[in-house]
Amino acid sequence: MLNLRDLAQRIELWKTASTIETALTSYTLARRHYPDTYARLLRLPKPPYVKLILTNQFPRTMVTTRLGGRSRYFGPFRNRAAADAFEKAFLDLFQIRRCQEDLEPSPDHPGCIYGEMRMCLRPCQDAVSIDEYSSETARVD
Repeated sequence: MLNLRDLAQRIELWKTASTIETALTSYTLARRHYPDTYARLLRLPKPPYVKLILTNQFPRTMVTTRLGGRSRYFGPFRNRAAADAFEKAFLDLFQIRRCQEDLEPSPDHPGCIYGEMRMCLRPCQDAVSIDEYSSETARVD
């Protein structure tokens, strides 16, 4: 068994009133003493965001934990379920596409149920121009 009596020189103690205060104190100390590895030491999960991908000519949304690129982010959210719920409500408010595919607009495209319910502008079926779809995306700002 390891005996630290001979190795330890002092012990510091911080009294905390709650679990959240304990977590914040641990975070602050780990970040101060281990700046390169504190996130791995604390096993901090990355919070989810809803990302509006603006690099595509017909922007769409997705839930992600990675930030970067030319996009608009909403969040952070407490968990994936909260981010999914926000994304669903967001897409109910704006007629932005829900499909994940890279679009090649064509009148022959079969479309989806959201286009039939008028919850999407149907860029896949070439029902709107890029400018009309862009104006819907611009409403987000």
